[in-house]
Amino acid sequence: MDEVTKVYEDKALQRELEEIYSQYHNSIKIFIGQLEVLQNKFPVEILNEIRAVFSHIAKAYVCENEKVAWENVNKAKGHIKRAQLDAYKYMCYAFSKYYVEFRELYKNVDLSYVNNGDFINELSKTYASAIVKAENARMVEAKANDVIESYEKYEDAYNEYATVYKLIITNLPITEKLQQKEKLEKEEFDKKIAILKKGNEDLLKQFSNLQDENNKEKKKNTILTYVSIGLGILSVILGIVAFI
Repeated sequence: MDEVTKVYEDKALQRELEEIYSQYHNSIKIFIGQLEVLQNKFPVEILNEIRAVFSHIAKAYVCENEKVAWENVNKAKGHIKRAQLDAYKYMCYAFSKYYVEFRELYKNVDLSYVNNGDFINELSKTYASAIVKAENARMVEAKANDVIESYEKYEDAYNEYATVYKLIITNLPITEKLQQKEKLEKEEFDKKIAILKKGNEDLLKQFSNLQDENNKEKKKNTILTYVSIGLGILSVILGIVAFI
């Protein structure tokens, strides 16, 4: 037991373990909470990496060989980095999706009225920058021998997407007011259009009635004309008969 105690109580090893726990507690755990809120699900890839982290930590605590203990600690550090990398990727995707849904929701709202146009300009510019940084991170990851090489690139992309998210959240009260205003104005406009349509329908109906009356009058006049002609012909015939 003394040898085991010496292994896991080594100060340098404990500092490494403390750093692993700190990264999980101060970063990854927070990201997981945000992802569950934004996407309503727990990211499986991150869960698998965390499982691997604590599996290696457990092995480091129970092994009796200092070299093996350090090998497991280093493996745990690799997995915690991969967990952080996956967290960055997931957060980039979640924030990007949130942005797209935001633009779709407020597509009929003139966002240039928010902060005199500064909001939409900064939002569009930052989102475009985030896309570029995420693409650069993917390219580095594809070419790298170790996925950890793309760690900082994904961190940069995450920070840019996080700025996009913060911009939206900060200005959300104003955009919601604008949306409500647009909605009320549209409802008022629709009411006016409905009144105009109703008035137009009434005019068409009156016009149709006038046409019907006019047609009836024409028919009446036509009948009278035919009757007059008939009477005229009959008078001529009677005159001829009387003459004979």
